[in-house]
Amino acid sequence: MPTSKNAEWPKVKFGDVVRKVNKKLDPETSGLERYIAGEHMDTDNLRISRWGTIGDGYLGPAFTSHFLPGQVLYGSRRTYLRKVAVPDFEGICANTTFVLEPSSPELLQEFLPHVMSAESFHAFSIAKSKGSVNPYINYSDLVDYEFVLPPVEEQVRITRLLQVFDELGESLTLVMKLGIISRNALVNDSLVNVDQTQMTTLGSVARWFSGGTPRASNRSYYESGTIPWAVIGDIQGGTISETANSITQSGLDAIGGRMAGVGSIIVSMYGTVGKSALVTSPIATNQAIAWGEPDLTKIRPDFLLAVLESKEQELITRARGATQQNINREIIRSVEFPLPKLEFQNQVCAQLQAICEVTETAKVNLSALRSLRAHALTALVSGIEGV
Repeated sequence: MPTSKNAEWPKVKFGDVVRKVNKKLDPETSGLERYIAGEHMDTDNLRISRWGTIGDGYLGPAFTSHFLPGQVLYGSRRTYLRKVAVPDFEGICANTTFVLEPSSPELLQEFLPHVMSAESFHAFSIAKSKGSVNPYINYSDLVDYEFVLPPVEEQVRITRLLQVFDELGESLTLVMKLGIISRNALVNDSLVNVDQTQMTTLGSVARWFSGGTPRASNRSYYESGTIPWAVIGDIQGGTISETANSITQSGLDAIGGRMAGVGSIIVSMYGTVGKSALVTSPIATNQAIAWGEPDLTKIRPDFLLAVLESKEQELITRARGATQQNINREIIRSVEFPLPKLEFQNQVCAQLQAICEVTETAKVNLSALRSLRAHALTALVSGIEGV
């Protein structure tokens, strides 16, 4: 990567080299097959690997924005989720997803998503967001964001180097996904074949709660906060003990004072539905996350996590909402599954632990890789030498 050269590269404003595409189409008469909603875009992942099919259900009036392959999609709601994605197909998205492309030949289309993946871009966008419960940003709020623009030939070289990071990240992500698939297969196979099981519900084996969001205008709820406060982007599977955001004791009191304790299982309810993790250090959560406190006389926490992982698709199927899919605690409580005895759970969890060790190693390596990539990219768009 460049060393002292990037100090000489010019700084530009986002609005001077990027435009928001505002082409509108009626999805039902467009002839297009696919649409992208918020839950189809993943945090810190440029690739789109899932989508919805137009005509399979009511989309709602917001889904009128037309996008083309290679254009950049940016989720303007809850910008802390850092949803920047590049489709490789043509389709429709909601008007809350910005469709962006370069407006200047000095910025390459393939370099734009990397500019928008930089920590400095996300920090700028989050700082400009409005609202507390469902913060949002307008495109006009982004136009003054400044970044260093390398020459075109350097953009090509940087993009190729970042692709190496991304390919490694995809490999590690695949390991984690295969780990989940293996866990689900083991749990499902165990529950199908175990003797003397009885059907129960998630509501019968755990007490379920949800958190809240302290009022954003009251900075005393956030400044110098030491209490971990989880949002959906913090749920990456496996275990969770740290979060990107924190609140103060007064902030916690403002949302009811309750935290998810060690051994609780958290579950995402809005947008990205059904993601779960085992809490290993007490955390507070926002209202988009539910957590269950398991009855240890009935179920092990790690077995409850495995059950929820195996039920993720069911929760997604039961989600409702036009512009944002969501579930609630009642839906979670009603999920049924056969409950084996604790002795059998112990045997299954020993096997699950072996799988978990592999996926946790991949998770740690992926986090380190993303941190290294983020550092390099931020240095490039900020003009820091020595990168």
